[in-house]
Amino acid sequence: MTSQRYEWVKPGVTPQIDNPLLRNLPYITAGFGRWAELLNAGQPVHGLVADFPPNERPILESQEIRSIAVVPILYGNLFKGFLGFDDCTSKRIWSVAELEALKSAAAILGAAFARQQAEAAKRKQRLLANALRETVLALNSTLSLETVLDLILVNARRVVPSDGASLMLVDGDLARVVRASGYYQEHGLQKAALNLTFRVSKTPNLSQMAATCRPIVIQDTRTNKDWLDIKGTHWIRSYLGAPIVSKERVIGFLNLDFAEPHAVPPEGPWLLQAFAAQAAVALANAQLYQALEFQAARTRQLALSLMHAQEMERKAVAQELHDEMGQALTALLLDLGALERSLSQTADIGVLERLAEARWLTEHTLGRMRSLSLDLRPPALDDLGLIPSSRPSACIWSSTA
Repeated sequence: MTSQRYEWVKPGVTPQIDNPLLRNLPYITAGFGRWAELLNAGQPVHGLVADFPPNERPILESQEIRSIAVVPILYGNLFKGFLGFDDCTSKRIWSVAELEALKSAAAILGAAFARQQAEAAKRKQRLLANALRETVLALNSTLSLETVLDLILVNARRVVPSDGASLMLVDGDLARVVRASGYYQEHGLQKAALNLTFRVSKTPNLSQMAATCRPIVIQDTRTNKDWLDIKGTHWIRSYLGAPIVSKERVIGFLNLDFAEPHAVPPEGPWLLQAFAAQAAVALANAQLYQALEFQAARTRQLALSLMHAQEMERKAVAQELHDEMGQALTALLLDLGALERSLSQTADIGVLERLAEARWLTEHTLGRMRSLSLDLRPPALDDLGLIPSSRPSACIWSSTA
């Protein structure tokens, strides 16, 4: 199809820039197949309209064109448009020199368009590269798994703009949606999306990505026989997905959804795949950090449980020392004291010395037993608890000059 984009006319000639016949004209089916063949080959179309084939004359004659010369605009070897010169007042015969001059003008114009397109492509690449670099920096700025998941989804839509996005994590053959944004969030479908779980082997787009480790594009979901029509996703007309691969294993999927068919840009697959590669590193690091944090927390809990068990054992031993042995030694001490008093008048000095020695030994043993009981179960444990009471006390010194 072709459309007239620019026009200049001399005074007295009717402009055709708004002519509906020159908007989205299917030039082959409209009878201009000869033009398409010549222009694609880099050749001009020229001559008197009256001499043109009958199927070409109506549109030209309706514009009062009597003679025409058309030269192709090429980007390299690709035919991208044409430059037309019309004579509406005379039956002009175009000379070879004129045609060559017009072809040179079209070549200059084509080169300018190609340069402009190349510069626009470079700018786009720079913007995409900057976006990718910034998203990589954002992903590597944290080890929190929840934050990494949020950043992956937000920045995936930044690298390849889309109407909706979802992030899946893989566990065996199951892929579970862990994040959803865009259309899902705006239309209250986020909660439903987060409840979705898919069997990778039974879901065509996921199984293909898992097998090839490459992105997949579906430009029209309604004409794709493998597309799964799930409730709440009828709005998805085109789709771009990429696997998240870590150590040659697919650990997740990035899914970008578009409300219009054929909306996936040509650079979308490789951009999303490049981003998914960086996301895989950040995700693997965050998962490893989470596992280490869990293991550290479990180790701390086991240590506390062990300390608690030891403390309870010490408490039991201290209680037994205090209640059983303490009472027995106290009773023995009382008995020795009573015996010593009763024999003080009748027994010889040697017996009394032995009794005094036994009473001293019993008192000393009772004192040592009480000290051992306090060492096993300090009173601070009951007042402060295990952890605070185990911390060393600190003294703070200050001085003034």
